[in-house]
Amino acid sequence: MNRQQAKELLPIIQAFAEGKPIEKKSILEDESKWREVKLPTFNIAISNYRIKPEPKYRPFANKEECWNEMQKHQPFGWVKAYYGQFVITDDYQTNYYTKDGLYSISHPGECVLFPSKEQRDWSKFRLPVKRGDIMMDQEGRNICIVNKYDFCYGITTFFIIDHDGWNKGWENQMDSNLWLDFFWIPASEAAKKKLFDKLAKAGYKWNADTLELEKIGPKFKPFDKVLVRNQTNEKWSINLFSYYEEGIIFPYVCLDGKYHHCVPYEGHEYLVGTTINPPHMG
Repeated sequence: MNRQQAKELLPIIQAFAEGKPIEKKSILEDESKWREVKLPTFNIAISNYRIKPEPKYRPFANKEECWNEMQKHQPFGWVKAYYGQFVITDDYQTNYYTKDGLYSISHPGECVLFPSKEQRDWSKFRLPVKRGDIMMDQEGRNICIVNKYDFCYGITTFFIIDHDGWNKGWENQMDSNLWLDFFWIPASEAAKKKLFDKLAKAGYKWNADTLELEKIGPKFKPFDKVLVRNQTNEKWSINLFSYYEEGIIFPYVCLDGKYHHCVPYEGHEYLVGTTINPPHMG
């Protein structure tokens, strides 16, 4: 060993003395890999030595990046709530845990399943979501757009789609039990299309920039010729548009009153005197 070699090896020996892990790689094998050694001999004639590098991690930028990375490491297990139990399953086996993280309810013991390294309280655990996130259950039958998230009372959504159909309302409350009953993941493109198609059929669209639901319909100007009515069983009649009043049941203000439904006369001439429901009815 010459002085230069001793100078290069000294910090590694010092690190070993301080308890840091040391790795070595054989210089006699072409494809030798670094491996950790408990008692290094520091024989530089046959091996190179280094302080074991610390792993470099960074948080995922968002849930989509996390999900895409998970897809590269299959098979991986799923954790989901199922009738008051947590189920961990992969291609080889399925294990059941109680909602409190116990392995068996009939033989109580210490909690063996925790939400994360930092979060040790199951009663406070919820999936991290924010306003505007579009989520679905693992089967893709339930889809929701997150409005706001409350750690105490669960999650409030604008819309939920389930196997029974579409629940229409300005806000639909999903309590914490329902949020934990399903394993929620970011909605797939197919699920988003299903949601957006149902919104469009009901006369709405989702604005991803403002994170608001917007009503689909023509923009009228004063004195535009329109067809109006209040009930779907009423006949359409001709009127002149005046202005739109937000937030009331009859928002279309015309020359002789206020109406619930309003469509352009042009292109809908066939509706006059009928009860036909046109698509995207305003």
